[in-house]
Amino acid sequence: MANGIPIILPSLTEPGQIERPVFATVRRCPELLAKLKAIQRATIAEVVAAKKAAIAAAAVDTATPEDLDTVAKNAADVSDALTDASSEVFAAIRAFVLCGFTGAGYSPEQAEKYADMVPADRLGELRYACQLGCGLLDFTKPQTGQN
Repeated sequence: MANGIPIILPSLTEPGQIERPVFATVRRCPELLAKLKAIQRATIAEVVAAKKAAIAAAAVDTATPEDLDTVAKNAADVSDALTDASSEVFAAIRAFVLCGFTGAGYSPEQAEKYADMVPADRLGELRYACQLGCGLLDFTKPQTGQN
């Protein structure tokens, strides 16, 4: 396959087997930088929505009986906004991972397959390697906690 970062992934279909796809780098696939920025923007929006949700929840605790219905509706609306913001973060992450595999030359079907195999909690490692343009990522081993 094309130049990029080699990744070792545990196979989802064959237990005990591994897959060795390649993930594009920012240098090879500049669209990845835009995807990383989208993740950052979505994460900031999620943090703001979480703050608003906390404030709205506190307002429910201190609301007078007359204001309770209005405050509770506001809290529900803010909670819905938080859910939407969280969904945007996950969508941005998925778009980044798919872009990395398609940018390395894989078909959309192959990119989907490999994206399903990437552990969500290891995104930081993938992001750093993608930006640096070097390294080998082994997602079959436990995370080292160094990202």
